[in-house]
Amino acid sequence: MPDTFQNYYSNPPTLWPRDYSRKYILDAKRCLTKNSHVFGIGSCFARNVSRWLARYGVAQAIPNTVNHFNTSSIVYELSRALGARLADVEWTSVSNGLTTYTDKMRHPFVASSIDELNELRNKYTHCVQQGVRAYDIAVVTLGLSLVPREQQPDGSIQTLNRLPPSNHQQAFPFCMSFQSVSEITADLQHIVALLRFQVKAPVIFTVSPVPLHGTITNNDPRVDNMRSKSALISAVHGLMDMKIPHVYYYPAYEMFQYSYGTEMQWQGDCRHPTAGAIDKVCRSFIDEYAIEPSEFADDVEPFSVPEAP
Repeated sequence: MPDTFQNYYSNPPTLWPRDYSRKYILDAKRCLTKNSHVFGIGSCFARNVSRWLARYGVAQAIPNTVNHFNTSSIVYELSRALGARLADVEWTSVSNGLTTYTDKMRHPFVASSIDELNELRNKYTHCVQQGVRAYDIAVVTLGLSLVPREQQPDGSIQTLNRLPPSNHQQAFPFCMSFQSVSEITADLQHIVALLRFQVKAPVIFTVSPVPLHGTITNNDPRVDNMRSKSALISAVHGLMDMKIPHVYYYPAYEMFQYSYGTEMQWQGDCRHPTAGAIDKVCRSFIDEYAIEPSEFADDVEPFSVPEAP
């Protein structure tokens, strides 16, 4: 106990910073080089990090074109890639006489026929299978814990990745609910186990700063967004407390909350980060995880992001 008090009062970095530009105190392993193969999976923020690194020639173990917004959809994707027999699930929609098929577990997989949708699925699953065997760093970004759920014909409840299209032909009972911290923690442990194909490769978890688009409760969406992010952060820190070797947390969410001015953080929709804000977070990532950060000091094309609608 005396050591705790002594550390609190005599070690300034443990105190709240008076300057938000102060570097974060992280348990980080220097592992990243330009020759790394990064396996990035998760929300749209994960895709931006992958795109940022790709400008320096860092290989992407899987395409950065698919969003997995919640932990259950990440478990689903990795499990399928490693041989689990999990059913394909999709919604059918009809508009102006045209039928489209939307994958429930991947965004944005939409096709005009089941065959076309299956081709998209199979190509992506193959990429994930190859990526799990080739990566040397995994970056897993958690998006939200307010999730869609659907009752299946056998009575089981399946957590989905996305909301259905507005004109879908609903077949099964559907609802939205918050994941519990224990549910998320179990998913995170499962993700780590599935990624252990590369035994000593670092697995770095982050929480996306991108807030909810909306909510299904009577609360203000800012309140429900904090509930959603808080559950993710509590679960990931519970995972860190387990002291699993080669598993780390990178505080991207916190950097948006406590590091930069709001004017430069967000695009006009107040939800999607600006290129400048992502650039700062990624530069900090390089400072902590790159073996030689100077490798990433070369002049490359400026980072850009799609303009928010």
